Amino acid sequence: MAQIGEFSFIIVGLGSSLVATDGSLYPIVVAISAITTFATPYLIKLSLQISYRIENSMPQKGAMLLKKYHAWILPIVRGHLGPKGMEEKKIVRFIVNAIIMAILATISAQVIIPRFLPIVDQQWPFQFIFWLMLYILASPFIWAMLFTYPSSKANKKACMLQILLWVITAAELSMLSCLYLSFPWVAIPLSIVLSIYFTLFFRPLKRCYTWLENRLINNLTCKHELDETLLQGLAPWDSTLVKIKVKEHFPFIGQSLEECRLRPSFGINIVAIQRHLKTIWLPNAQERILPEDELVVLGENEEINRFNLSIQRIKEVVDLEESPAMEIQKMYVDANPCLLHVPISSAIVKQHIKGLIVGLERNGKHILNPLSPTILQQGDILLYIVKKDERI
Repeated sequence: MAQIGEFSFIIVGLGSSLVATDGSLYPIVVAISAITTFATPYLIKLSLQISYRIENSMPQKGAMLLKKYHAWILPIVRGHLGPKGMEEKKIVRFIVNAIIMAILATISAQVIIPRFLPIVDQQWPFQFIFWLMLYILASPFIWAMLFTYPSSKANKKACMLQILLWVITAAELSMLSCLYLSFPWVAIPLSIVLSIYFTLFFRPLKRCYTWLENRLINNLTCKHELDETLLQGLAPWDSTLVKIKVKEHFPFIGQSLEECRLRPSFGINIVAIQRHLKTIWLPNAQERILPEDELVVLGENEEINRFNLSIQRIKEVVDLEESPAMEIQKMYVDANPCLLHVPISSAIVKQHIKGLIVGLERNGKHILNPLSPTILQQGDILLYIVKKDERI
């Protein structure tokens, strides 16, 4: 936002000095520029919460469209596709960037220039400078269109496709120039300058586009990095977090967590369920397992392996790459006398612990997943998982 405010300030200042814009527009843009500049730190701080709200308020079709784009582009970023799949995904990426470039040019020509900078269409030097700045700002997307396929002399098919994409990119930029440039010959010096620019800044543009793409993927999937303190808290208990994909023939589809009886049968806990773009943290016993869910499972390696062996139709078990936004906490029973000599399943315990009890330390011994009837004694330490925004 700060960059937008500063850029608007520069544009309107240039327009006012050339008597190309209305004088009443200058104080308005200055005020907006100041507001956006000073509001930037707060917007950065609240950006994650804002993105969550936007994500939750999005229509289902829009959310599914983002998820499909993520499904297209993520394998390319991580390099998990075969040759055929890689080609299809790269073509999709080319189309997306071509659409973005067309939208930017159309908005600039149809909205920004007529309303705020009419001098751009009247004098060719201003037209050259404006469109050069626009193309430089959009250069990461143009780079992605030009270099979707790496040059490879050994792969003739990829080389031919790369040349074809170059031709299509040049055709799109030429078409935009013919449509929106009142001085079409300005496209010639623009092409020369941009060619030099892409030659000199090839690597920075590559890093810039990769960063933008990775940021988009991270915003869609990885809201937080894995919390090292959470792993340290689990280490003494020999417990791990893994993610299990619910496939079509998963034996517990449609059942609630209470009906599955995973904890008494296998000694594992479901601490989160990833469902489409939504994550259900610490699901209750009535939460049902649905197809395409991703279960975040906590348990000992031996118990998780035993669970996997019992459901041989599960084909994908992936180490957790997303942070569950949770942490391990301890509660000393001695610090809460009302918890002495009561079972873990007691309502009093639930009032004091707003999380999932996963361990009990007694006399230096670690008891993972203690039974509900277990009576709390003096010196006991309860280990439980709680969401970071619900800590007590």
